[in-house]
Amino acid sequence: MRMMVLALGSAWLAGCAAAPIAVAPDLVAHTQQIELTGIGFGETGHFRLGASSGSFTRSYARMRQVEPFSTPRLTRSFGHVAFAVTGPDFGAPTSADCRHVEGEVGGSLRVTDVPFRYRCRFTRDGKPMDAELLLAAAPLRIGLLTGETRAGEIRANGRVIRIEPIHRSPALAVPSGDPLGYRFGTVGAVDVNASPRVIFAPTAGPDREAVLLGSIALSLLWSG
Repeated sequence: MRMMVLALGSAWLAGCAAAPIAVAPDLVAHTQQIELTGIGFGETGHFRLGASSGSFTRSYARMRQVEPFSTPRLTRSFGHVAFAVTGPDFGAPTSADCRHVEGEVGGSLRVTDVPFRYRCRFTRDGKPMDAELLLAAAPLRIGLLTGETRAGEIRANGRVIRIEPIHRSPALAVPSGDPLGYRFGTVGAVDVNASPRVIFAPTAGPDREAVLLGSIALSLLWSG
């Protein structure tokens, strides 16, 4: 007999609650710090960043295959994020549709067979933008230990900005297991562990919108 068990999640990152990300002084000096308020832990809500505001919906689910007399066991995690934002930093109403998936196989010893992948596509005034965010599983090395983190890129306004995880905080003696935030190349960063979230955005130029959109998308991500 094969049975599928579906578990719904409504909360994401726990632990390291008061640990701000480590940001290079030069980046702090050349960016504007913007609080992203209103995210909370809900499935729907409204947020504000600077003079702009928006709304969001998100969901997360884990589906587990249970076979009493057989192994391996399959686990699939997947989720959806959608948001819309308006304000002076975006020119016209801008929306995003994001989805992520991850899978594991095994019992007490589990192996990832579907690596984590998060993808966002953007529209402006209802028309597709030439913009996309990709975040995927990536190797992590801390001293002699190896693990997994997430990294990717955002493409917008004719530019590609690399997204790198931030695991260090001045409040922690050792790096965190999960990313506390993300760095957008050399132009910006976002602290997804803070409450409210904190965005380090370029003060002007085409990279500002990319960092803001990427920061919202990463701040809203729920995953196991």
